[in-house]
Amino acid sequence: MSLTRTLSFVGALCVLAAAPASAQRAVGPVYDIVEPDMLKELQRKAKQYQATPEYRQKLRDSKKRSLERAATPTPVVGITPAFRKRSYYFDPTIEVEEDIVTPEGHVIARKGQRVNPLEQVPWRHTWFFLDGRDPAQVQELRRLISSRTQLVKAVLVAGTPTDVMRTVDHRVFFDQQGLYTTQFGIRSVPATVRQEGLRLRIDEYPIEARR
Repeated sequence: MSLTRTLSFVGALCVLAAAPASAQRAVGPVYDIVEPDMLKELQRKAKQYQATPEYRQKLRDSKKRSLERAATPTPVVGITPAFRKRSYYFDPTIEVEEDIVTPEGHVIARKGQRVNPLEQVPWRHTWFFLDGRDPAQVQELRRLISSRTQLVKAVLVAGTPTDVMRTVDHRVFFDQQGLYTTQFGIRSVPATVRQEGLRLRIDEYPIEARR
């Protein structure tokens, strides 16, 4: 574009900007800008979908799966039935990574100090790990509970907790994601964990070994 044409174009823009609104006429039809609010549009479509039979069926299926997972959690991977006796110890002593201080400023433990929780809090229960799908292991749990010689905490690695609770009339827990079996190094069940001195003794054993 030549300099003359450029100046003419700029000049025309200046004249148009300075002209009153009444002088600026539209050429052709003029329409209002109508653009739907994106959030409202998404909410509208979501409500439409929620009213469909397909959505209601998916919701029912999701609730059913959630209830099934809660009733029968996923078995802990890698745990097998015990075919031989294995006994070992677990030392819960930890090394403090930083000072442990109460809100009042009292130092409970210094960084680098080795602390054994059993010195302060005794392990009062015998933890019994079992596969709730095995009737023999469930009966072994019943035997331990009925002996009344020890407080028993039952921990499933597989099976349905509610079924086992009804059978033994005792509260039952589940080792979600193998947290405790991994911590204690348990590979087979049934297994017991009990305090012996300032250590925890773990015994894995086949049911026949107790008869």
